[in-house]
Amino acid sequence: MKKILNRLQRNQRGVVLIIVLILLAVGGLTIAPMLSHMSTGLKAGQTYEKKTDEYYAADAGVEAALWQITREQRLPEFPSEYGDSYTWDDEEWDNIINNKNVVFTIEYLIPDADGNDVYKIESTATGDDGGSTRIDSFVTFGGGFGFLLDNAITTPGVLDLQPNIDIFGNVMCGNPEDQDEEYGAEEYVGYWPTADEFSGFYLDDVDIDNPFPDEIINLNGTNRTIGPLYRDGTLEFINSSNTPATLTLNDTVYVTGNFEIPNSKSRILNLNGQTIFVCGNVDIEDSDAKPCTITGSGCIIAVGDIYFKPNMGTTEEDFVLIMSINGTVHFQPSGDYYGSIAGEVSVESQPGGSFTWREPEEGELNFPGADEGDRTGWNLAVRTWETS
Repeated sequence: MKKILNRLQRNQRGVVLIIVLILLAVGGLTIAPMLSHMSTGLKAGQTYEKKTDEYYAADAGVEAALWQITREQRLPEFPSEYGDSYTWDDEEWDNIINNKNVVFTIEYLIPDADGNDVYKIESTATGDDGGSTRIDSFVTFGGGFGFLLDNAITTPGVLDLQPNIDIFGNVMCGNPEDQDEEYGAEEYVGYWPTADEFSGFYLDDVDIDNPFPDEIINLNGTNRTIGPLYRDGTLEFINSSNTPATLTLNDTVYVTGNFEIPNSKSRILNLNGQTIFVCGNVDIEDSDAKPCTITGSGCIIAVGDIYFKPNMGTTEEDFVLIMSINGTVHFQPSGDYYGSIAGEVSVESQPGGSFTWREPEEGELNFPGADEGDRTGWNLAVRTWETS
């Protein structure tokens, strides 16, 4: 047996050498392509990393452009007419991002069918090696609440108008197909603001840490000026004296509860271009013996219902907005009314009165989006985003 094993061992001499030579040959054939593949992968990774850095830098340029569009105080050179454009380069902003030089341009285009501003943004990031990545984007910017001032009546629903009502101005409602053609409701309300959007706007005008302590403002025959005023609860306005008196607003009046002007002695509420914002309901009553007269331009806005039945002492020089965000405006004033109504609306006729809309003037009202440059409530929408 031992002799047989020795003979087998002698017959396998050189096998290991052959195996080693085969492995060397296979290694020689595969190592070079494998090293080449690794080199290619390394270069591809470096290229991908470079393009990624360029893309993120160009993206930052687009974000900077969007900020320029939405910022509260725009630069004087910001494009505002068709065909105008402006370029932000290294002299306009800190444009070195990811070691790339970023330059962006904003061009103003024709407004869209909804009246929104349309802009083209072109942002380019360039590296030291001359390589670059560009992002082209089209955006729209518009909306807001200014449309509520553009009509005699704006309602998300259907109007309830009594016969023989003469309304001089456009009517915009939620479903013009269901609206009586007699009232000329031809336009459609596509968006209705929320209470929070308006509340936040007017809260900035008042000091919530210093609330008004009284539930009743009693003129008692003496003229008085108030505002800014924050009332956490219900607020009433009366005059207990036989001597007529005037309450003049000097700033925003913000009421978290209801605002009421019940029957009392003769008094005048001069809105004076200011706003009464009420989180609850508004109830303004009137009678021939105890009149409440409203004068001046201004806004009365409630989240809930509004019962509006004062004597109107306004003229065609004034503009009054009565708005219910979630409730109904019950509109029954005496005298001539100049301005707008917004909300679910019920209008009843009063003898000898009229309802006339006119375009409000710059600075006439404290209302979000009323003045040029005030873009409260505007929405930014990115329509396209292309990389090259």
